[in-house]
Amino acid sequence: MRHSLVILFLLAVILALAVPMTVNYYDVEEAFTPDNLIRVQIIANSDNEEDQFIKYQIKDELVKVLSNKLEDAEDVSESEIIIKQNLGTVESITKKVLNLYNKEYDSTVAFSNIEFPTKSYGDFVLPQDEYKALRITLGNGKGTNWWCVLFPPLCFAGDPDKQILENEDTPPFYVVEKLQNIRTPRVTIYDLEE
Repeated sequence: MRHSLVILFLLAVILALAVPMTVNYYDVEEAFTPDNLIRVQIIANSDNEEDQFIKYQIKDELVKVLSNKLEDAEDVSESEIIIKQNLGTVESITKKVLNLYNKEYDSTVAFSNIEFPTKSYGDFVLPQDEYKALRITLGNGKGTNWWCVLFPPLCFAGDPDKQILENEDTPPFYVVEKLQNIRTPRVTIYDLEE
């Protein structure tokens, strides 16, 4: 009888530990789904230094304009409407920068569902999947791309308090802090610090 009680107690402890871990796992999965994010991707004409520079010039202009327009968006649907209403503005920004640097290649601007590979920043992971995205392709589109998350608003230009998510060195807590400030009921935040 005593042996059975010890086993029952151990099973209860294991279950008590396993249930919260399972719940937290699902919270993380829900927080970063293709349904609650909108990404932006700018694909350079080539990987030569000038084409990469132009890509970043377009990024800077684009982020300035779109971050202002999206700052009061309440959810993904509202953000999508705002982005679609501003596709002409995005095209104008792109053409303005290309003309400024005397580039004669074309560009395409589209908002659609786009397949992205898995991308991680420490513990923050955007899984491979199809995401709603604004894509700007410059010229042949054979160069390295730049991307970030437009909604929730995680890419900003200029302000030193607002860092652009564009490299592998971005600490994962930055993304968590930004997601915690979003007013969308679908996003559940999991504390990544142990």
